[in-house]
Amino acid sequence: MFWQRDKPDEYMYERYIGTINSLKALGKSYTNGTYVEIFLSALPPEWNVEVKAILGSENLSLLSLEDVLGSLKTVKKTVKKRRLHH
Repeated sequence: MFWQRDKPDEYMYERYIGTINSLKALGKSYTNGTYVEIFLSALPPEWNVEVKAILGSENLSLLSLEDVLGSLKTVKKTVKKRRLHH
């Protein structure tokens, strides 16, 4: 699995971007929507609800990876706050 639980989100995101850049350097080009789908599919199972919500509500070709990561970070912060208050 691409996404590792013990690594910070930024590290994993940078690793993913590095992979995309390597593919582009090799002449492989995909649509932005495909990159977003690959990114979402690499998330661990505990993100399934959020992944389904993004896939069902957004036009993936209009989303940037930065937008997706920002949304996921917001969810993570919200969950963390709720756990601290309960």
